[in-house]
Amino acid sequence: MATVKSKYQEMLNAIDVQLGVNRLERWNPPLPGWIKLNVDAVVRTSFTVSAAITHDETGTIVGMLTEKWNFSDLALGEAAQS
Repeated sequence: MATVKSKYQEMLNAIDVQLGVNRLERWNPPLPGWIKLNVDAVVRTSFTVSAAITHDETGTIVGMLTEKWNFSDLALGEAAQS
């Protein structure tokens, strides 16, 4: 998990440098002591992938999860990430 977090953070930093932005300036952190959860889903013709990532108030990744589902219905894909 630590390697995935590190690689993810490296990727985000590289994008920020290329775009000349600071990701934390665009991201609204949770209150101190709270964790923020962001989720998304991608629906393809034969499967759906959902992803979740949690950050603390400093932007540090606390956890992440991806899941592949064997259905391609948009409503089910959105519901699966809940």
